[in-house]
Amino acid sequence: SSSTIMGGSKYFAEGVEIARKHPEASFGVHLHLDGADCLTMNDVFLKHGMIKTSGEFVKGCMKGDFKFTPELLDAIYTEFDMQISRIEDAGITITHIDGHHFVHTFSPLLDIILELMQRHNIKGLRLMQYKTFRKLINQICKDIKSVSVREISSIISQHHWVHRVKKSCVTTDWFCEASYFISNEHEFDNMDGVIELMTHPGHPMYEEETRAIYKFKGRYELITYADLIQQYSN
Repeated sequence: SSSTIMGGSKYFAEGVEIARKHPEASFGVHLHLDGADCLTMNDVFLKHGMIKTSGEFVKGCMKGDFKFTPELLDAIYTEFDMQISRIEDAGITITHIDGHHFVHTFSPLLDIILELMQRHNIKGLRLMQYKTFRKLINQICKDIKSVSVREISSIISQHHWVHRVKKSCVTTDWFCEASYFISNEHEFDNMDGVIELMTHPGHPMYEEETRAIYKFKGRYELITYADLIQQYSN
């Protein structure tokens, strides 16, 4: 019902064409700092080893103890702004934001994203993955001694991120991969609200997922991000 477009993708034009053919769906921005083209070609990205000389972001460039310096945050702001603007300039009404490899959930980038959402009048933002948060909570409940200080810090950071997003943006109550929902539907039995399921229609590696999701047809109400935003405004 909803999808996002990557501003620096080599398939950008194709994505825009698909969006124009499906006005019944909602479309947003798939922010990226990994694996697609950098639109600003800022030297700061080159300095931090984030882009190749060809202008493409290096895959996995922010792993480990990656540091978001003030100059890098400024460069990311400008880059994200251009990615959003490119999709706006193509005539697409942007309903929401998510990120490639979940870059939109990186805590140091939340202030940037919220400011850009306000600047571009974008209401929706995808949550972080339910299963990631649930896994850490389950581990704590099972054996607190097995949980590192870093993992506890991660839980606190994630909780703070979710609290700010739900306070500032239109979002769903839960978000997870469709494959996780298909295998663990019972976990959601007593949960009211809206769940966003991440699917990969047309992707050759996710054909089984695409077939499996059809078994839920008619059992759940399907809405778009535009519908969700409308519900919030009423």
